[in-house]
Amino acid sequence: MPEWVRRAASVESSARPGPHASTHTQRPHAGPRAAKIKPIAPHNLRDTAASLAIDAGASVVAVAQMLGHEDAATTLRHYASLFPDDLSDVAKRMNTKARTARDGRSRRPEAA
Repeated sequence: MPEWVRRAASVESSARPGPHASTHTQRPHAGPRAAKIKPIAPHNLRDTAASLAIDAGASVVAVAQMLGHEDAATTLRHYASLFPDDLSDVAKRMNTKARTARDGRSRRPEAA
């Protein structure tokens, strides 16, 4: 592995190690400066993963589980603007389902 990659990937924690260490408190070493790239904190990678999952069509519940949120409301508070506003698509699908249900009821089952 090239030295600049190893240095850019190294992380120093400003928090005490243990189960309560947060990705917010971990800071990259000087590696990104040496590699001439913008520093990336571990939490930035977490946000990127969530954004990519949402863009790929993951539901709020799936993203919440992926991130370890206790409920989907937490996920929506942080990422609501990334979920598509698809109300017109929902309305079209509801209309299709309603027509299908109506047409299905108008047909009588054939006698066996």
